[in-house]
Amino acid sequence: MWAAAPLGTLAVMASAFGPEGMTLCVGQAALSVLMLEAANYVQHYGLQRTKLENGRSVYCHPHSRLAASVTESSMDIHVMSY
Repeated sequence: MWAAAPLGTLAVMASAFGPEGMTLCVGQAALSVLMLEAANYVQHYGLQRTKLENGRSVYCHPHSRLAASVTESSMDIHVMSY
């Protein structure tokens, strides 16, 4: 089943748009995987922060992080829409 859905999508793209459509579909899937893995890396391992004299890392305020600000702004939109 897990192989049937992507292969079916490729077959539909190939029949609807030809080899160019199939190539674009594969390229878009590869780019999506690369972007997902990059986001997972940053979320799990973080970016390297400078160390203070006492050995602790510099505090990273949530508003200074792109992911936190995007999440907060999208959460505000969801809260306002209810």
